[in-house]
Amino acid sequence: MPPNKRTFIAIKIPLNEALTHVIGVLKNTLQVSKINWINDNSSHVTLHFLGNTSLEHIETVKKIIAEVSQNYLTTEIEINGLGIFKHNGRPSVIWAGIKKCDSIISIQNDLSEKLPEHGFTVERRAFKPHLTLGRIKNLADTLPLINTVNAYKNYQFGTAHISCIHYYESLLKPEGPEYKVLSTFKLL
Repeated sequence: MPPNKRTFIAIKIPLNEALTHVIGVLKNTLQVSKINWINDNSSHVTLHFLGNTSLEHIETVKKIIAEVSQNYLTTEIEINGLGIFKHNGRPSVIWAGIKKCDSIISIQNDLSEKLPEHGFTVERRAFKPHLTLGRIKNLADTLPLINTVNAYKNYQFGTAHISCIHYYESLLKPEGPEYKVLSTFKLL
């Protein structure tokens, strides 16, 4: 029996100059901490994380994404502000916010309706579109992180053109995950 693949559905967001700059500021500020930073090949907004998926189910997911993608036009989103997600009270993810993203929210909602019809479990907590900049493994001191996030909490990082939905495989590696595009689905 072929092995399962760890998969997710996402929208690629290229790193612009402003995002690259703030990642550099964060790296410099938090250099004694252990953080897996994104790069231009891995920057995306996750719509649904599906986890271990059989090859048969991968084909089903592709059909669902193809169907959903044909209901949406290409669009522009705004990237605005920094924030932190916490796990057990400790910072775990540094992110940039996504604004003016009604289309992304609608795409995610449509996928949330269709995936369970084919046996997939989807998260029921509110969808908060964001671009993960770094996953914190070990934070030496929270104060520099909090100060930097506060300094950029309302910063306008620019816009991004959204024209495709991607279906990815996530390959776990010691230096952080590697993402391989399984399929790409163009918006209208």
